[in-house]
Amino acid sequence: MDLLAHTRLCTLPFSFVSVLVLHYWLLFVVVIVVVFNVTVITATLQSNRCVCALDEHREHLPTSHSSTAENDVQTEIPLYITNLTNLEYLDLASATMRGELITEIGRLVKLKTLKLSRNELESSMPSEIGYLTDLLEFDARHNSLYHTLPTELGNLANVMHLLLGSNLLESPLPSTFSAFSNLRALDIGGNQFNGTLPALLGNLTTLVDLAVDTNEFTGMFPDMSRLVNTEKVKLEGNFMFGDLDGMFCSRGRGVLEILSADCTPAIRCTCCDGCPQR
Repeated sequence: MDLLAHTRLCTLPFSFVSVLVLHYWLLFVVVIVVVFNVTVITATLQSNRCVCALDEHREHLPTSHSSTAENDVQTEIPLYITNLTNLEYLDLASATMRGELITEIGRLVKLKTLKLSRNELESSMPSEIGYLTDLLEFDARHNSLYHTLPTELGNLANVMHLLLGSNLLESPLPSTFSAFSNLRALDIGGNQFNGTLPALLGNLTTLVDLAVDTNEFTGMFPDMSRLVNTEKVKLEGNFMFGDLDGMFCSRGRGVLEILSADCTPAIRCTCCDGCPQR
């Protein structure tokens, strides 16, 4: 009996310490999980699946909507996503999204990347897109976005990649484009822009890729001689004219990998790709 009592007395402190250590360990794990769920704020809806790091929200996001085609998702942009106001990365590319580019997208004010390309979005671009002032990349290529671009698009002063090619967008280009002091890639090719190409494009000196091809631009090329960092310039498929030699060819191709324009007598470009030397 004395030996048993002694054993209990010896094991009691150890058990108490073990429980205390376990308690604080579990508390530490809970804190880590909470911090992880708050800080890891990415969402992807691609290849007919929605993957969200905020697991507690997963059940609210649509994962599939059946249609007559096998594995073919047909859904509008989930409204619930716009309540995730800490979201920084949203990838809805190639997800067969249809309907409008919803105004509620403006709630996601912390977004840095927004990918909507290769869907079936059919609407004008909402002015609320201008609330996304932290946006670095906006890719909405290969949709059916129409009408003019909102002037509020110029509020995206930090944007580096603005990719709007292959839509149904119309002139004019907002004068607020001049605010894009960090822009590296601008793609507005394959739309319905017309009139003269705005001179402000020649002031976007950080541009590396410029695509304004396959529109209905007319008139003389604006002065683009200051675009010394460009690697790809696509101007073909328009009705413009002018001397590209003085802007690009005279300094040598340098870093310029692609320079494409219409091969017409109205355009002088001895270094354009695919055009005979003139």
